[in-house]
Amino acid sequence: MTVPSISMCARIAVRGFVLISGEWLDNGEGIVLPIVRARIVGASGQSSHAEAFLIDSGAELTVFREALVNRLRLSIVPSPPGLSLTGVGGRSDFVTLDATLEFDRDDGLAARVHGPYSAFTDPKAIDLSLLGRDVLHNFDLILSRQRNEVLLLAPNHRYQVVRA
Repeated sequence: MTVPSISMCARIAVRGFVLISGEWLDNGEGIVLPIVRARIVGASGQSSHAEAFLIDSGAELTVFREALVNRLRLSIVPSPPGLSLTGVGGRSDFVTLDATLEFDRDDGLAARVHGPYSAFTDPKAIDLSLLGRDVLHNFDLILSRQRNEVLLLAPNHRYQVVRA
């Protein structure tokens, strides 16, 4: 009787592997930031715009910068009175909009994550739109400055071991 050993096994990727590659971007001040690019598409398919998102695993929500909202020309819903978003820069007013983020996968298809999303109303609130945990929880995230990698992996990215 032969017992399977590591030498008898090969690693193969499970079907459905999804990989979205980001990049490390110099912000012009010598600070290198992890970003991923996505297209923002309105709820009815109108108004598509490409945007670089700063990956912020500490942010609860994905938040668009104010200048992006003006370009998208989507219908917005004002925040309820007295509510604001709070972050490192303090409190800021926001609006909500219904949109879909489309990420380019390595296989040429698009991965879509539907909103609603928040957007700052103050143009000074943030320089880059933030990709927060509401979107990131759909993926496994790898940030490796040493290997120069920013990767979003779909839940089915795991390898399985099979007999050779």
